[in-house]
Amino acid sequence: MPEISNCIRRLRFDHDEMTQQELANRAGVTRQTIIAIEGGKYAPSLPLAFRIAKVFGVSVEDVFQYEDAQLGTKASGRHQKGRTATVLFEEFIVNKKFSEQTRRALSLAEQEARRYEHQYMGTEHLLLGVVGSAAANVAERLRGVGVDLARVRAAFENRLLRGEKKTDRGLPLMPRALNALNFAIEKAAAGKVSPEGLLLALLQHQEAMSAKILRDLGVDITDLARQLS
Repeated sequence: MPEISNCIRRLRFDHDEMTQQELANRAGVTRQTIIAIEGGKYAPSLPLAFRIAKVFGVSVEDVFQYEDAQLGTKASGRHQKGRTATVLFEEFIVNKKFSEQTRRALSLAEQEARRYEHQYMGTEHLLLGVVGSAAANVAERLRGVGVDLARVRAAFENRLLRGEKKTDRGLPLMPRALNALNFAIEKAAAGKVSPEGLLLALLQHQEAMSAKILRDLGVDITDLARQLS
C-alpha cells in the first residue's frame, strides 16, 4: 500500500499558528480526525484532502505526498498540468550556484530537519543551517543583534514540535522555503549564493517562520535586511 505523508503541522504553523481545532472547523471534520491525519494514522478521503488544501490556499500535492514501496515510485502531482509541483530539497540544490559555505549551511539545514523528524524543509530549518554554518559575515551581523545558534534553537523549539517519525525519503520544500532559495539565486545573478544572501532571502517574507523566530528574539527584520543588502 502507498505510504502517505503530509505537511499539515508545518502549514498550520506557517498560517499564523493555526490550531488543529481551527483547521478541523474550516475543513468540516472533528479535531480527532485532523490529529489522526496529521500523525499519519489516517488517510483522508479525496474530498477532505482537497478541503484541507483549500484552507491553506495550496494544492493537494503541497499538503500530501505518497510513495508506493511496491512500485518504487513517488507521487506528488509533479506532472499534472496546472498543478503546483512538489519540489524536493535535495533535488533542487544539486546544480545550483551556492558557495562552499552556503552548501555547508544547506547540509546543516537538512540535518536539522531530520534531527527534529520533520518531513519537510522549511525556512526555519534553513535559518538553523545558515546560523549554524558559522560563516563569519553572518555571525558578525547576528552578534550585532544579540543572536546566536543557541538562542535561535531555543526559539525554534518554542514554536515547533518534534515530528513523530524519522524518514529517509527526500524532504519536500515548503513554498516559502522554495521562494527564499529562488530569491537568493536570483539576487546572486551570475555569482554564487553566499550565506549572507541566503539569510537575506529568509527575511523577505514577514510571515515566514524564519522571520517569526528572529522577531521572537527581538530582531528588527527590516533593519537586519537593510544591513545585509
